[in-house]
Amino acid sequence: MLSRIIYSLGKDVFLLILFSSLSIAILFNNKSPQILSIKSHISDIVYIVLYPQRWYSQLLDLKNENHVLKQNIAESSLDKALLSKLVTENTQLRKALRYNKIDSLSTIYPSYVTGFKIQEKQSTIIISKHEKIKKNIPVIDMYGIVGRVISSGVLTAQVQLISDKNFRLSVRVGEGRTLGIYKSTNGKYGMLDGIKKSASININDTVYTSGISKIYPSNIPVAKVIDVRSEPNKFFKLVEVEVLADLDNLEYVYTLHNK
Repeated sequence: MLSRIIYSLGKDVFLLILFSSLSIAILFNNKSPQILSIKSHISDIVYIVLYPQRWYSQLLDLKNENHVLKQNIAESSLDKALLSKLVTENTQLRKALRYNKIDSLSTIYPSYVTGFKIQEKQSTIIISKHEKIKKNIPVIDMYGIVGRVISSGVLTAQVQLISDKNFRLSVRVGEGRTLGIYKSTNGKYGMLDGIKKSASININDTVYTSGISKIYPSNIPVAKVIDVRSEPNKFFKLVEVEVLADLDNLEYVYTLHNK
């Protein structure tokens, strides 16, 4: 009995769907004004009903496009930063090439600064090592003396900075190439000891390595004079200088190697 009822209902539903479909097909194939008006209203209803779906789809498309644009902007920013970095490195290397004219210099090798150790009286940096690095090799940047290698490991080397309180360097300064000793006083500032009072030294004069040391070749820029004083009770001039090397922004440095 139940199976007959289900069969009868299924048959009725099938016939209902069939005749409804035929009626709709016949209706929409009719070209009369009334039918066209009904079609227009149905289209409007369908448009309104489906609007949220279209809006959401457009929102997803905009979100995806926005994501792609952000990704492209990020990639462009990275490319721009990389290009700027390469330009800076190229400029630094070009400026560093002028050291090829320094007396007794054979070549320079670039190294990357990997770490800093700044203490009360000691200032050192850690640089990447290459096969030419060994103890007492001088280190420069594109402006002047940075320091010297004091120890060398397998992968890195430690450099004593010119700002180290224990750093000393034989230098020449002024028109007469007066001999003196550079010593650090505070960070990038230092004093020149042993400068005789008769020496002609002016503010902004460049201080160079003397070449007397076995470590440093001659004529490497060291510092510039920022103050010169003579006191009656002193045998030597008081000459204050500022280190030329950019010690606060060291990224690449160069080691100097004698012939």
